[in-house]
Formats: sequence, C-alpha cells, structure tokens
Amino acid sequence: MGLLKYMVNMRSETKIFEYADLLALLAELKNEQEEMTKGQERMEVQEEMKDRFRTSQEKMKRQFQAHIESQIQFDVVSSINGWTNFVKASQLIACLRGSVVGVLQGIPADKLMAINTIEKALEARFGDRHLIHGTELKTR
Repeated sequence: MGLLKYMVNMRSETKIFEYADLLALLAELKNEQEEMTKGQERMEVQEEMKDRFRTSQEKMKRQFQAHIESQIQFDVVSSINGWTNFVKASQLIACLRGSVVGVLQGIPADKLMAINTIEKALEARFGDRHLIHGTELKTR
C-alpha cells in the first residue's frame, strides 16, 4: 500500500505544480492584455492629436488665404479710390473691435493716423494673428 499512496501523492503534487504554472501563465497573459489596452489608448490619443493638428493646419491655411485675398481686394479698392495712407488708417481704425482697440492706446496721437504705425503695433502685440483684423477690414 505504501507504493500506491506514494504514487497518488506524487501525482497530486505534479498536478499542483501544473496548476501553479497555469496560474502564473494566466497572470502573465492578463498583464500583457492590460499593456496592450494601454497601448491602444495611447494610439487613440495620438490619432486625436493628429486630427486636431490637421484641423488647425487647415484653419490656418484658410485664414492665410482669406488674408491674401482681402489684402489684394483692399489694395485694389484703395488704389481705385485713390486712398491715402491717412484714409487707409482711418478705415482700419474704424473697423477695429475688442482687445485690438487697446493696442491703439499705446500709439501717440500724432502717429495714430499712420497706417504703418498701426500695422507695426498690431504685429508687435498679436504677431500674425492681427492679419485676421486686416481681413475683416478689407472685406467691408
């Protein structure tokens, strides 16, 4: 009987080791699955960022194109009408709204009607963003 009992015990211990190996394998698979899920989430975030970047690029292209078209239109209208720089400056000042008007407060009164001074002040304050206001002026 001793041999039979020994064989049963050995078989039970073997099964226990097999189950332990299976449990370790399952734990490893679970960890790998979690890593894959995290990787997929990162990829989704990256795709979203790419979409935002593309949208921003397209918006900038449209704004730039609109500015170019408006600048040409403004130049043609001012040339046909014989506008002086004083008249151009007057038209620009009349069209400014919101925070842009605050830029004018830093310009001395004797230089307020010089179109170049206004454009330089807008560019210094807003960079290329001031071009949108030029677009608004030229489409009126």
